[in-house]
Amino acid sequence: MELRIIEGFNELKGAYSVAIEKIAELLTELTPESQRIIIDAFNRIQSEAKSITSLPKAFSEFSENVSKALSSYVDYLQPELTLIGAYVDGEPVNVVIILPVIIPPMAYPLLYVPAVLPGATAMSEEVINRLVKIGLSVDEANRLLSNQLSRIFSGSIIIPISKANIRPINVHHQLILPFAVDYLPPDKQAELVDLLRKEVNYFYDYRGGQVILNFNSSRISLPYNLMGGGFKALTTMLGLIVMGIDAAVIDEPEAHLHPGFMEVIAKYMIEPRFLNSMQFIMATQSIEFLDYLLNAAKEKNSLNKIRLIRLYLMPNGGIDYEQLSGEEAYDERQNLEADLRGP
Repeated sequence: MELRIIEGFNELKGAYSVAIEKIAELLTELTPESQRIIIDAFNRIQSEAKSITSLPKAFSEFSENVSKALSSYVDYLQPELTLIGAYVDGEPVNVVIILPVIIPPMAYPLLYVPAVLPGATAMSEEVINRLVKIGLSVDEANRLLSNQLSRIFSGSIIIPISKANIRPINVHHQLILPFAVDYLPPDKQAELVDLLRKEVNYFYDYRGGQVILNFNSSRISLPYNLMGGGFKALTTMLGLIVMGIDAAVIDEPEAHLHPGFMEVIAKYMIEPRFLNSMQFIMATQSIEFLDYLLNAAKEKNSLNKIRLIRLYLMPNGGIDYEQLSGEEAYDERQNLEADLRGP
């Protein structure tokens, strides 16, 4: 799973158009091999022609028609833009567009492409038919289109554009980036250590991959990797809370957590200093975790910050859903003792 969210995208305005123009330029600027195909095709057409016209003018018109046919292929491409903003002293300098992947229709049997769109063959055939109408043979049209497309599938395309103030939203997904205490900057590490000292009576400190524990009036050191799953799960969740990300996507936050630790996590998730600056997106099957979260939100008058989506498996095999506000979810648990996880 990967999330790419960008703030300030409207400031980029013509970025997409700039990318399309660059792709069109690459498609229509003929490679040496494509030039040979064009020249051979033109010579063949002229040799078969009954009347001889001005060769320079005829070749110019022929080349222009080929260019138009190739540029029409841009309508079938779907560029994926990666935007990188450069800043100096906090001020935007420029933005670079990188086109690492372009999902194309299939153009030619010998051309390897990473993906094929539905109806791709028909799209390619339409462009090839345009080239054939100009005078190219089917084989020439196939080879020309394949050769030009290879320019945009051969690697990344980097395009500098005007400056724009964009800010990537910091999204952490544990399947992409496993959490480790050492990922945190020193101030966040200190904050995490303070929270662990407060909530885990046997914890004393963390130093360079070693966890210092209180044990029988003394202290012992253990590698973090040897700590129990419950402690690691608590550390990960608290680490996500303090690390200052904008959004955290978590599957089953209750996994490996002692019920007491579930209550700790729920309490800090509802803390205003964290709740007002980040968003949690979670999937859970634990009614205990939901109770801790709703009760903590009720105490902090923050039920309005919670949304719950309950899924239903329908008899026909489909999935339906119901969305509840925090207040509705709390009332269902308190007054109806409803199972918020759904049937």
